[in-house]
Amino acid sequence: INSPQIAGGKIDPGTARVIVMHDDTGKLIELDRYPNAKRHLMKFKQQLATRSIAQGGGRWYQPIDRVMRPTWTAPKLLIPEIARIPRIAFDYSGAIPSHGVYAILGPEQILKEVYALLCGDGLEKAIRDFAPRIKGDYYRCYKKVLMQIRLPTLLSAKDN
Repeated sequence: INSPQIAGGKIDPGTARVIVMHDDTGKLIELDRYPNAKRHLMKFKQQLATRSIAQGGGRWYQPIDRVMRPTWTAPKLLIPEIARIPRIAFDYSGAIPSHGVYAILGPEQILKEVYALLCGDGLEKAIRDFAPRIKGDYYRCYKKVLMQIRLPTLLSAKDN
């Protein structure tokens, strides 16, 4: 999932797909068991084999990050790191966020409560006073900013 796919509190999965290269235990898959994935990756074998992970003893198709399906099938909140209007989505789809999207994982009920506080313009209100702004007046919603959000403050403000 990329930033533009997050809108209106939901995600638009689009057509992009991710090949999950590790099984549910974290072990790298055997590519021969997945002929379609192998056929696709073989097109890029020469470039993939030059990466440091392959040069350091990893298989030529081994990714740098260990992405495992169970992590991403759990409910999560998704927040684009850079946005003109900060926004949040609740995701049950199993989508895997790109490097420009933060995922917040946790107990579903707590995520629902946080989402209820931050949906609509709640996220922008919560970070407006301390989030850095970059060219084009975009907010940067990176980890340090997200960790500064005071949910109890939002709870009392919501009651008023």
